Amino acid sequence: MNNNCTCTSTREKFLVVFQELKPQHWQLIESYGWVSKKGISSRDDNIAKLDDATLSNGISVSSEYAGCPYCKAKGIFICGHCMAVNCHDSDTGSIACAECHTHGELTPIEAL
Repeated sequence: MNNNCTCTSTREKFLVVFQELKPQHWQLIESYGWVSKKGISSRDDNIAKLDDATLSNGISVSSEYAGCPYCKAKGIFICGHCMAVNCHDSDTGSIACAECHTHGELTPIEAL
């Protein structure tokens, strides 16, 4: 499954690719810079929105994931307000969504 993502440092858009490891458990495996809509058209058919049902068994990040193509952050978070996927560089702390600008504390998905 592919999903749009926004860099929290530059606000640039990029594509993240998830692989389903088991039913409803997804692993982030790679990312692609957002060159243009035409540049990702072969992957565009599979762009989805992450939601509570999709994430019922969680997500993880592959040890081989290279990170955000803009700031190199190795993690992601999903905004609880607008459900936008954002890059993030740690497991704890304050966050701000690059899409809706909502601020909050990062909560592990297991705690939701």
